[in-house]
This record gives sequence, structure tokens and C-alpha cells, in this order.
Amino acid sequence: MKKAFTFVEILVVLGIVSLTLPSLFAIIFTIFQQEARIYALKDVKQQGDYVLENIKFTIQQKALKIVDEDYENDVCPLLTSPTPTPAPQIHIIDNDQNTFVYFVDAYKIASESSIGTRSYLTNSRVRIENPGFYCYKTNSFSPSVVVVSFDVSNSAADITLPYRTSFKLRSY
Repeated sequence: MKKAFTFVEILVVLGIVSLTLPSLFAIIFTIFQQEARIYALKDVKQQGDYVLENIKFTIQQKALKIVDEDYENDVCPLLTSPTPTPAPQIHIIDNDQNTFVYFVDAYKIASESSIGTRSYLTNSRVRIENPGFYCYKTNSFSPSVVVVSFDVSNSAADITLPYRTSFKLRSY
């Protein structure tokens, strides 16, 4: 007697494989999709954290005062009700009387100094939306409190993270 598979046994094995293979591919595809979404979320969080810390550190350590677009008038009022309306950009004068501004340019947060250099704090993989900057003083002898808020999103992965922080100027 020969040891071989019968035609029926081969058909049964092919039937089982044809039923399980699509399920296996669906599971693998789902895993790859989730991995791509986690990577996009990590990128959004990493860039949002970097921007927030960069703005906070720079303003907190170097800013002397927050001013208007002409760099003449201090724009941080005494806190009254309601809270000041956020502006899409913030203009700053530092201790050396240099000026710089943070703003959103083509969905990227940019910083521009008085010497004309512009640097972007985010790359094109994420979008910055709903930027808001404002400041206020709790009394006339206190340092200005700066409030920064924005949303970081990745439209390809449908992820949006809101960012908001407030801090006091160190030099005033």
C-alpha cells in the first residue's frame, strides 16, 4: 500500500486554508493600521510637547515684556472680567531690546526675530490650528502671565491633541 494523500484530503486542507487565510490577513492588516496610528499619535505628541516647551522656555527666560505689533505698547492688561481675547501671534521684547514673534505660518508654528531669521518649530507632518496667545497681570506689581494654546493634528490619522499652558515672565 502506498502512503499518499487522497484527493479528498487535499481538498479539505485547501478549504481550511482558504477559510483561515483571509482572517489572518485581516488581523495583520489591522495590526499595521494600529501601528501607523500609534506612530502618528507619537509624532503629534512629540511635536506639540516640543513647541510648547520651546515657547514657554524662550518667553519665560528671555522676554522682558509682551507688546503690540509695533513693539511699542505693553499689551498685558490688569486681569479683568472677561479674560482677554487670544491673538494668533505674540510679540516679545527681550532684555537686550531684541524683538521676536511667534505665529502660525502655513499650519506650522514659526518664530521670527528682529534680525530677520525665521525658524519653524514643527514640520509638515502635523498641522497647528487654533493658535491663541494672550497675557495679563494680576496686579500692577506682578509679572505678566502668558497663556499659550493651540491644537496639533495629523489629518491623515485623524488625530488632534489640544495644548494649553500658562506661565509667568521671569523678567519684568
